[in-house]
Amino acid sequence: MKKVKLLSLALISLLTCTLLASCSKDDKSVDPTVFEGTWGLTHAEGWIIEDGEKDEFNIDCNPLSPSSYDDEKMEIINTTGNNYRVDQYSYSKWSKAWVKNTTFTGTLNGNVFTYTADGETITMKILSVNETRMELEITHSNNDYYSKVSLRKL
Repeated sequence: MKKVKLLSLALISLLTCTLLASCSKDDKSVDPTVFEGTWGLTHAEGWIIEDGEKDEFNIDCNPLSPSSYDDEKMEIINTTGNNYRVDQYSYSKWSKAWVKNTTFTGTLNGNVFTYTADGETITMKILSVNETRMELEITHSNNDYYSKVSLRKL
């Protein structure tokens, strides 16, 4: 169950992060349309603190050939200005299909996308991005979660 929660948190964070608008580590904004579209999780590593215990995770995925709940993707849609909607999906090995887990909205400022979930602020920073790949760093406002994720544009 912890693995499912970790993966869900990683995906939510990943989805949100793809909305960020920077292609370098210098925090300069780039064209946000680079982030719109469908992104698949290829790697996530980090930690989560749950019930006072710090659990680390390191997950590799193949969004082009999904086979387990670890496989996740997100669709990023610009709604207005610097506001975005993110639809998060996990692969169901039972139904052999992508299943929508959640939808959230947030705001993109420079290379940082933020949104609020369950009373805490999630911050995602783009470490690098191009037309096919993106790396993100995700943190939660109560310091109980950190991840670095890699995504592939689908």
